Amino acid sequence: YAMGKIDFLGTGKCVPGKEHHFVSYYPQGRMDLYAALRRGAVPLTREAEKIADSCDLCGRCDYQCHFVTGMRPMKVMEALKHYVDEHQASIHDHDRGDPVLEKLAEIVGWECCSDDPAICISYASDPGPDAPFTMPSYVVLPGSTDEVTSVVQLCREEQLDFAVFGNGSGAMGFVMNNDVVVDMDRMKTVEMDPAKGVVRAGSGVSVFELQQKVYSQGCRVQVAEPSALICANLMFPGLFSTGSQAFGMGSQNVVDAEFVDREGNIFRLSERPAPGPAHQSEDMPLPAICTEVLYKVYRRLPD
Repeated sequence: YAMGKIDFLGTGKCVPGKEHHFVSYYPQGRMDLYAALRRGAVPLTREAEKIADSCDLCGRCDYQCHFVTGMRPMKVMEALKHYVDEHQASIHDHDRGDPVLEKLAEIVGWECCSDDPAICISYASDPGPDAPFTMPSYVVLPGSTDEVTSVVQLCREEQLDFAVFGNGSGAMGFVMNNDVVVDMDRMKTVEMDPAKGVVRAGSGVSVFELQQKVYSQGCRVQVAEPSALICANLMFPGLFSTGSQAFGMGSQNVVDAEFVDREGNIFRLSERPAPGPAHQSEDMPLPAICTEVLYKVYRRLPD
């Protein structure tokens, strides 16, 4: 449930994950990487070695993950390090000469995009019980709405499909694809306006992070699932939806939202007419990417 991505217990976040943003640098991604290496699904690249070396075995993931699921990811973190040490002779450099990757790097920088199997593997498994293993060709981490727009336009030019990745804790499945995965982890902007009773949150902000921000200013937000990203939770049109047709959990608190459509155009929910995020069947393309939400806050009561 991506609990290693938030500081739920006050013990601190995973430092490499916070620094590099790719899921493979977080505990949940390291577990996927180790499993894939053991079954021979991906080669052992220099990036995989870097991922293993970046973990200092601090144990923070054990606190968070065991608190929620009873799992002990530290055992896997140690096993990943041992695997890399034992297979030093098999480590090889991954060629980064792909033209599409070069164009993605022009948009977000080389440190925020990758086609390395060690990175892509952590975006290949899907929580859905019937979802197939789907390895993306590229993963990109936009840091702004403008960068999201440029990425979407590039996908359109190159005739590539894309999927949007929140924190990887969805319940419906079928959200991955073989082309590009757009990970929203870098879009962490949170701006509160207590006078108007709203908070502006970027699509990389988790439910817990948003609640933490407003709570420190005497307010609260109506949210659920601490490790889920607030925008991803709101756009989820599945079983948890309060309306089942347009928005997911907490939709009654949405004042406004910003989107990038499949052509790379930016629009807001408050515009009329605006393409609404209507319920989609699994064989329909994603209508738009939610990049920001303006959300209601409530004053905390004395009790």
